[in-house]
Amino acid sequence: MAVLQESHARQRAVRQVFSRTVKDHRAVEQACLLEDPEFNAALREVSPWSMRALKIKAKTLLGIEVAETERDPRVTSNATIERTRAAIRVSGQVDTYLFNISVESTDPEKAIKLANMLAQIYLDNQIQTKFEATEFAVDWLSKRVNELERQVKSTDEEVKRLCESANPISQEALDALVARTKPLRDRLDQTTAEINEAQGQFDLLEPFVEAGDFDSVLDLVGDNILRRLIQSGASDEQLRSRSLRLLAEQRANLTAAQDRKAALEQSLSLLQERVDVQSEGLVQLNTLVREAEANRVLYETFLTRLKETSIQLGLQRPDSRVLSEATSAYFVAPRKKVILALGAIVGLMIGFGLVMLRFFRSDGFMHSSELERHTGYPVLGQLPQVPIRRREQLLSYIQKNPTSIMSEAVRNLRTSLLMLDMQAPPKIIMLSSSRPGESKTTTSIYLAKSLADLGGRVLLVEADIRRMTFDTYFTTKGEGSLLSVLDGSMPLTEAAKPTELGFDVLKGTKSSVNAADIFSSTEFADMISEAREAYDYVVLDTPPVLVVPDARIIARHVDAVVYLVSWNGANKSQVAEGIGQFTNVGAPLYGTILAKIDRKRATSYGYGYAYGGHGTGYYDT
Repeated sequence: MAVLQESHARQRAVRQVFSRTVKDHRAVEQACLLEDPEFNAALREVSPWSMRALKIKAKTLLGIEVAETERDPRVTSNATIERTRAAIRVSGQVDTYLFNISVESTDPEKAIKLANMLAQIYLDNQIQTKFEATEFAVDWLSKRVNELERQVKSTDEEVKRLCESANPISQEALDALVARTKPLRDRLDQTTAEINEAQGQFDLLEPFVEAGDFDSVLDLVGDNILRRLIQSGASDEQLRSRSLRLLAEQRANLTAAQDRKAALEQSLSLLQERVDVQSEGLVQLNTLVREAEANRVLYETFLTRLKETSIQLGLQRPDSRVLSEATSAYFVAPRKKVILALGAIVGLMIGFGLVMLRFFRSDGFMHSSELERHTGYPVLGQLPQVPIRRREQLLSYIQKNPTSIMSEAVRNLRTSLLMLDMQAPPKIIMLSSSRPGESKTTTSIYLAKSLADLGGRVLLVEADIRRMTFDTYFTTKGEGSLLSVLDGSMPLTEAAKPTELGFDVLKGTKSSVNAADIFSSTEFADMISEAREAYDYVVLDTPPVLVVPDARIIARHVDAVVYLVSWNGANKSQVAEGIGQFTNVGAPLYGTILAKIDRKRATSYGYGYAYGGHGTGYYDT
């Protein structure tokens, strides 16, 4: 590493100079880096695993002829320069004028040589830059001095020519000429006032003379002759004659004043014209004189500067000096300990960030204790996800796996449900949830099967008549449905069809009547009463409570409402809103079920995504 001292602080300029030093080939050529494989990648052996080598092998295997391409020398040179530039580091020392030059290389001796060479190139570059700047300044100043010399001669000749042709007067003479205009202006103003006064007097006197009102004429003029004529009782003819004479005198005075005004205006105009001509010539002369003086001052200044710069042309010295040459090298990369430490820190941060992201994105229930604490109702059962892909596979799976985890979980659910009230266990059981896809139908079928295993008669009712899915699960024969029982066309015992799982099923069917109106009818209440007498247990599969009001209406006729919550599915606000819908109508809510538990994800606390709506796409089929 070489250490240099700058005569002034310009660290950014230093970096730019070194960048230009490498770019203009001097460092690359002096160090013969174009013949060095470390900086000229074109001289390196091609790795058999590089992309270029793999492409060549692939083309060879495919029988494609590979043409050898010659590298453009300019591209190779530019690439070598960029690699050299990337290997150079220039750093300044704080609060000093010192800066360090370091070079990274695989060869310590090469790094030392390059660092010292760059320091010398930098000093030479400073001298060359100053010499070029001074030479440019001398050339520019010479041109400027010649231009100013021509301008001085031109302005001097223009002043001389103006003085000979226009013969301008001095400023004092011009001021005297201007002073002569003031009396003329005063007399002109006085004459104008006299004209206005005489005109007014004439305009007042003329009507009285024409009307023969000689007393008024006397009051206006104050003529003694007219006064004596009036006092002596002269005739009207005499009085009129005197009045007309007075009016003629007034008209003559007005005409004389107007003539004087015209003469004064003509004299003033001629004098003002002379003043304007002399003033314009004097202004032009003064402007040329000032311009000539300014050009002469500039000419002398630039001439002096040219002489000074010409003397400095051969006295250039660099602003920097080398304090310490590079004599040794040390290992700088790769910094293994730092890389390992940073990798560990970054890995921990990424892991922690992923954990926090998954935690904050999850708004569902993943533990029964969490569900019970949030709702205030006991969790009657925890049901795993049934490992089937299609609905048609459910009955077959139930029959083939009587002791599966799901079957055992439903038996625990059955026990919890029946033992909540030992004196009067519920007979009419209804299952609902917040939103679609929370395993209501699957749980209803499993619960009906589990209750039928006790030896009693069990009826499973498809109370979700808006979106009927029982036809997918059960292939019962014969007519009969929920609506046929409600309209009285078929009794309940004939409409309900037995299944291979040991319980009867009453399917729904589409109707032009709104489903809420059907479940609000007395016929539905009578059917529930009939089912209560005919069966030991009745399980109703109802639609989500947040989607349609059917579940809240049906809840008035049942003994127990069981609320299903899918594992990591419906968010807390949806569950709270759904349970509130049932409590507001006084439904007998026995408890909740945590359904569709993913056992693999549950062990790692897997988070699902938050649901945006309650029933999007549910009734599309």
